Amino acid sequence: MTHLPIPGDIGEYLQYDPDTGLVTIVKQWWQKSKLKVGQVWGTWTGDGYFRGGFRWKRYRIHRIIWFLQTGVDLGAHTPDHINGIRSDNRWCNLRLAKGQHEQQLNVGALGYYWQKSTKRFQAQFKTDGNVQFLGLHQCPLLARIAYHDYVSDQYPDFAPPFIPRRPIIGRPDIGIRKM
Repeated sequence: MTHLPIPGDIGEYLQYDPDTGLVTIVKQWWQKSKLKVGQVWGTWTGDGYFRGGFRWKRYRIHRIIWFLQTGVDLGAHTPDHINGIRSDNRWCNLRLAKGQHEQQLNVGALGYYWQKSTKRFQAQFKTDGNVQFLGLHQCPLLARIAYHDYVSDQYPDFAPPFIPRRPIIGRPDIGIRKM
C-alpha cells in the first residue's frame, strides 16, 4: 500500500489526545468546510480504521497521530495497534511495525512483550538463561521504563539510553478497551 506524505503543517490544524486516542480540529484549513473547530476529526471505515480528510486527501488517522507525536512521517512503514483493535488510537496502544511479521514479533520492544492471557505488557530482563520478572503494565511505555530502571540499577555499564519524547507524569490506569 502506498501512503501519501503527511503535510508538515498538519499539527497547526489538528490536536491529539493520547489518553483517548481522539484527534480534534483546532483550526480550519478550508473556510467552506463542514468540519468545525472542536469537532472530532475522522470517520470509521469498514476495514476498522479511522480515516480523515485533509486538503482533499484521505489519511489513516493512526499515521497522522504518529506524525503529531513524533514529528516523523513513516513513509512505507506504519504504526501497529498492539491490542489488535484498529480503531483504538490511544498512544499506549500504538507501536512501530514494518510489516506483518514484525508486528507479530513486536520488533523494537526491548525488555517487554504483550502477554495475551493477562492483557498486559510484561517487563522482564533475561541474562544467562535466567529471567527476572519486572511486572505487568497497562502501557508499553511503563513496561519499558520498568526494564530500563532495573537495568540501570543492576548493570549501570550495560544500560541502554532511554530518553522519552515528552516528560512522563503518571499515566492513568485506563486498561485496554473493547470497541
